[in-house]
Amino acid sequence: MTRFNFRLQKVLELKERHAQAAAIELRIAEQRANQTGAERDALAALRQEGGEQLAAAHDGSTAGDLQNMSFLLEHIDQRVRMADESADHAQLGVEGAQAVLSLAHQATKALDRLRERQLDEFQHTLRKTDGLHMDALALSRFARHRSHQDES
Repeated sequence: MTRFNFRLQKVLELKERHAQAAAIELRIAEQRANQTGAERDALAALRQEGGEQLAAAHDGSTAGDLQNMSFLLEHIDQRVRMADESADHAQLGVEGAQAVLSLAHQATKALDRLRERQLDEFQHTLRKTDGLHMDALALSRFARHRSHQDES
């Protein structure tokens, strides 16, 4: 019996491995984005707390203390901006990884559909060939049975 052989099986397997690698890259990018987002949120919370402390300190603190707190808040603001940029960059990485994964899935699905179509055609041809063999067998039996009846 003839076995079905999909000529592009190696390409399909390669595309599936590519899709798996893209999924791993997406998970890594999402983890990185979550981590940078958490760092940004922590810095923003620290900045908020520092701003509240600076506002409360206006009443009884010296000018030097206020200047020092203002300098620290400016430094935290700079770190928050850097964390925002890092989080934005990480989010772009997630979006890029999603796009790569989507394309990989599309390629895999296209090859899967082609494989299914070729398998259906193969099975149809196999059934047709089996039907022709069965018809030939039935005809030969009929002819033998008829020749035995004629001899009798």
